[in-house]
Amino acid sequence: MDSARKDLLVDALLAYGLNEYEARAYLALLQHGSAVAGDISRRSGIPRPRVYDTLQRLIESSLVTEHGGSPRSYSPLPLEDFLERMGAQFRRRHELLRDGLIDAAGDNKNDGVFHVHDEIPILRQAEDLVDAAQRHLIVRGSGIDLMAVARALRDALSRSVVIEGMTYGAAELPGGISLVAAQPGDNRAGRGGRRLILIRDREEVMIAELGGSNRPYAVRTRNRLLVEMGAPGLTAASHRLSPDKAAFAGGS
Repeated sequence: MDSARKDLLVDALLAYGLNEYEARAYLALLQHGSAVAGDISRRSGIPRPRVYDTLQRLIESSLVTEHGGSPRSYSPLPLEDFLERMGAQFRRRHELLRDGLIDAAGDNKNDGVFHVHDEIPILRQAEDLVDAAQRHLIVRGSGIDLMAVARALRDALSRSVVIEGMTYGAAELPGGISLVAAQPGDNRAGRGGRRLILIRDREEVMIAELGGSNRPYAVRTRNRLLVEMGAPGLTAASHRLSPDKAAFAGGS
């Protein structure tokens, strides 16, 4: 594994609450299997005096098990078990925050328009919106853009979210998702761009323009006007409103 990819994986583990030494030790164990402290230190780059307390914290977090013998060896919790446990913790915290903040906000719900630039942040926002869906999703976009959020769509399907809409061009989407197929040219936006539109639970809409010669741009909003225009008359609305015009309408 090259150092750049290893750094990305360490960053991903940091997002789950591990510190850098813990992430590097756990990753080394996942990659190479059971090992003694000296090998873990060498493979992870953790200074030898720090590797034992790092491993002890991982043991206390139930991410690593210790085996007897001389010298002692250590094994990682399987990655799937770790991700399942972290996912369950995230969902519990998400539900606590959502329920608590909804109660605290009362009727003062934010219907402003949020602007997003550049393709990677836009696709992350698209995944976030799909992950937030509880009942219903309308999706319309080019196959390449829908495949970029295929993981989120698959997870939504597993939550029994109803997914409908249209794909412009071929898309290898998770089984169980059936979208109306259309020609890629029918989704052409300004200067050769592609439009991606997502509507969550009839409450929130994201309109994005990707590719082409313009800088990728999106708006995300709960503005009732744009949500209602998007469902069910999504195609017409998306071609009438460029993202700039959508932002203007949402700001009224």
